[in-house]
Amino acid sequence: MKQIINLALALFLMTMPVFSDEAKSVKPADELLGRIQRLDESLRGQSRAPLPEQMDTLRAAMLEFETRFPDDPRKWEVRFARLQIETLQAQLDGRIPDRPALLRLTGQLIEAPDAPMPTKIETVVFQAGLHVDTLNESGPSIDKKARAALDADIAWLQTNDAADTRIFNIQFRLVRSLIFRDPDTVEEVLHKLERSNNMYVADTAAAELASMPMARTLAKEPLRLKFQAVDGSDVDLDRLRGKVVLLEFWASSASQCRAGLPPILNAYKQLHKDGFEIVGISFDQNKEQLLSCLKLNGITWPQYFDGKGLGNEIGSRFRISALPSAWLLDKKGLVRTTEVPDLANQVRALLAE
Repeated sequence: MKQIINLALALFLMTMPVFSDEAKSVKPADELLGRIQRLDESLRGQSRAPLPEQMDTLRAAMLEFETRFPDDPRKWEVRFARLQIETLQAQLDGRIPDRPALLRLTGQLIEAPDAPMPTKIETVVFQAGLHVDTLNESGPSIDKKARAALDADIAWLQTNDAADTRIFNIQFRLVRSLIFRDPDTVEEVLHKLERSNNMYVADTAAAELASMPMARTLAKEPLRLKFQAVDGSDVDLDRLRGKVVLLEFWASSASQCRAGLPPILNAYKQLHKDGFEIVGISFDQNKEQLLSCLKLNGITWPQYFDGKGLGNEIGSRFRISALPSAWLLDKKGLVRTTEVPDLANQVRALLAE
């Protein structure tokens, strides 16, 4: 959940391949590849979300390259970029990406003998993200197939590019996805990460391990929280049983938090009528700045504010160490995940239970 355009757009466009200078040659394949590169660079350079026709034009050019030049090994770079574009299009349209179709394509690319290793590595990282998303949307029983596939992705990356720090990112995403549903597995993963030679990873894992007693409690008991909101209203999570609730830890003074507001606002607009509620926990120190941000962005859900910044009492109680952070509660009041990359679809899944 970040923006200007939106976190998904930033991440997808940042990882799309920038094709080599071979695109300047006179070969028809290179001419088309050069056109794809110019379209890609045009999207990277703009400060707003791409128009649907821009996305369609880029995707069509990629499909044309794959169709016209099936023997050109660069088709794999183009195909990987197309997977990202199609996933992004689905997210911007509020649709659930067709993960089975995407996974078939990632599997083909990873197994292709002529696909370059850097593209294979990018594809496995992308594929791991799909498997985490599936885990996030699975019920309390956890999708065992997705979990096994994610373990296989991690093992593949450790074998083929052990120095890639994104492996740690994937493992921490797994932790955030399962921390309230499978604490035993999470502790096992964290103990391994705690032994990492990367001091940041080791320290982060140690901090997560320190919070495990609370996580184990919240895995079995509804989260209870009562306070008077900044607008004077009384908030009591017990009264919200039967609804899906997002507990959003944030600060209007943090640009990263403000950038993540659009997908939250969109999910609230779409699903509030169906039983989706949001409760904000503000780490701001300036009350007027918070109120101004709420008004500017049309935020109507209640906010906790005590003016203590990073010493926020509720944040300290729940050991919140990074902003923004989000906890998604099911209808029983149980925290199901702290990993919400596709909020609207994750909320829909919980509402359907």
